[in-house]
Amino acid sequence: MKKLLALILCVMMFVAVIPTSAFAEPIKPTNAWPTIDNPLESVAKYQKNIDSILSETKKNIQAAYGTLVGDKVVYTTAKSMDDTIVNLVDAISKDLVAKNKAYTINGEIDVVINKAYIDGVKDQVRLLIDEMVADKMIKNADKYVTERNDDGSVKKIDPIKYAQTFNKAVSDALTDKKFMKGYEAVATLFGMMKLTDDINEKLKDEYDAFKETIDSKFDTKFPDRYPLLDALYVDTMGEAAVGAVDDPWSAFPYAKVSMS
Repeated sequence: MKKLLALILCVMMFVAVIPTSAFAEPIKPTNAWPTIDNPLESVAKYQKNIDSILSETKKNIQAAYGTLVGDKVVYTTAKSMDDTIVNLVDAISKDLVAKNKAYTINGEIDVVINKAYIDGVKDQVRLLIDEMVADKMIKNADKYVTERNDDGSVKKIDPIKYAQTFNKAVSDALTDKKFMKGYEAVATLFGMMKLTDDINEKLKDEYDAFKETIDSKFDTKFPDRYPLLDALYVDTMGEAAVGAVDDPWSAFPYAKVSMS
């Protein structure tokens, strides 16, 4: 019994001398999240993290929407630009395309005004606008470039300012004197083609009406009555002149207006 009491006493004395400082502070995790040993400190740290997340999220959303808005403006402007080119060329060529006829320009170039030819004209206008808009964008790069690489190349742009600059560049190009002169030249050429067609159609109507008034008896006896003049007389009414061909002016070319 005495031995048991002595053993218990020894154990109690051992416990009494163990340093209590080992239990004075809880072990904290090594990660960045706050521990719960101090509730007020924990709330503050969580709030700081939340505020940081919200701030970054807001920036990301703004950047994403800015990019989206910029893309929409650039696409809409580019599409409108191309539609303008198509509509302008179609407006001055639709009547000629419908006829699908060949024209001789300045007595040298034979062209058939059809869809393929007009598509080629549109492409030429597109190349002109492409050059003009690109030139304006390069000259105004400082308005939308926010950061460059060491070699001077573009690293970062402001999408909204880029869209605004692009919109203005397109607007300026479509109203530029260089573009207007080019379009005016094409419009004038097509206008002259249409005018010659209209005049020739009118002449043909007048010519056909004139044929109805011809005294066939006089016309038939003309070679006998005026043999010397008959050698110089171009008989555009005869079968040889108009009966075998579709164009009544083929034997009398000066009666037809041309682009030459």
